[in-house]
Amino acid sequence: MAKILIVDDEAVYRRQLEISLSADQHEVRTAAHGREAIDVGTRYRPDVLMTDWMLKNHIHGMHVVQALRAFVPNLQTILITGFPSDDLKAEAAKAGVVDFIEKPFGVDRMRSAVQKASTSETEASNRIFLPMLEVDSTGSILYANSAARELFSETHAGRDATSFTEFFSPEEMPNLDDAVDRWIAATPRSDESTYWHLRSQHSLNGGGSRLIVMRRQNDPLHMGHTFVEMLLGIEERKCVQWPFESRALLLDGEPLLRKTFVSMLESAGGGCYAVETPTEAIRLLENDEGLRFVILDYDVADGSIGEIIERIKVTRPDMVIVGTSGDYRRDDFVAIGVEYFLHKPWHVDDLINVLTGRLGKCAECGLPLPLRRPKPGEHAGSWMCAFCGSRYCAMLDENFPPDVLQNVRCADQD
Repeated sequence: MAKILIVDDEAVYRRQLEISLSADQHEVRTAAHGREAIDVGTRYRPDVLMTDWMLKNHIHGMHVVQALRAFVPNLQTILITGFPSDDLKAEAAKAGVVDFIEKPFGVDRMRSAVQKASTSETEASNRIFLPMLEVDSTGSILYANSAARELFSETHAGRDATSFTEFFSPEEMPNLDDAVDRWIAATPRSDESTYWHLRSQHSLNGGGSRLIVMRRQNDPLHMGHTFVEMLLGIEERKCVQWPFESRALLLDGEPLLRKTFVSMLESAGGGCYAVETPTEAIRLLENDEGLRFVILDYDVADGSIGEIIERIKVTRPDMVIVGTSGDYRRDDFVAIGVEYFLHKPWHVDDLINVLTGRLGKCAECGLPLPLRRPKPGEHAGSWMCAFCGSRYCAMLDENFPPDVLQNVRCADQD
């Protein structure tokens, strides 16, 4: 029998699935939303993940699949949705999802999907190789994936180390609390010069276990940066204020994303609309002169993305259009004349950074940078990230607090 994690935001539906699968002698855990699913799944480490695609918060089912597959590479996944589309099916297939079932479905269909998942093997090409481990409050290693064990083998402690403290001398022991908001450097004991960079999360439940993501010094620091934050639960951000008098319009086909956007922007003091179709968007643009920004999902229905952008520009030439999708669509937006881009999932501060010219976080290590793009007539300076040394041609924004201003130094002085 299999260990199964069920993720669905409908309590009654979640309970029905749990009862049916438990009756088949499976071991079952449940989660009500994406954040809970990742926290439960990384510690429960199921054989099969059965998740609804559209969940209540900005972490949807495909995000849960990606996160847990990074920690448990052999995880088999079943995606459930009441809103099927060819794009979603293609994304699920690309992610190595074993089965794709549509609501409503019967018990036999569910059992067939679980049987298929339980006997399937994950394709290596679909795996995300991130060295990750779980440790308890004393540093004892509760679980380490194969990628982490490979790093262990390069140290004196060896591949079969049982405690995180075995890797370091007392004076070199890293403070994992410092690794919550940024990558930190660590020097394990080794016959050769070996350096790691670490990200971590706060211990759960005031002393419980925590996850650690590791990388070699020479691996790309930008590797999965947004993904790592989602995985570790480092997504809570300080409240930001909408700096514009004008309102924003979101054109996106996902109802829960539209609802989430409205809630986020209103909390930041901004006015907004969120609509499903280009026809609704054009009607609003024709009748509301206070709109200035359009956030446009690439996969919105009713016409090609180029045609939709042309309709927006004809209706309101003054509109600032921001494209949003997966990173693989960034170049597609550029090709049709959309300069600004947001990678899903995104937050209001990401949108504000894009619109104000702020660079946000270092592209390599994720350290917050007090830099912005130069305006016409301004002469940009050369700056360096204080942590990883990445260089930027930008303007220093002195409106940031002192603890952020110290994250860069003038590269011209080196």
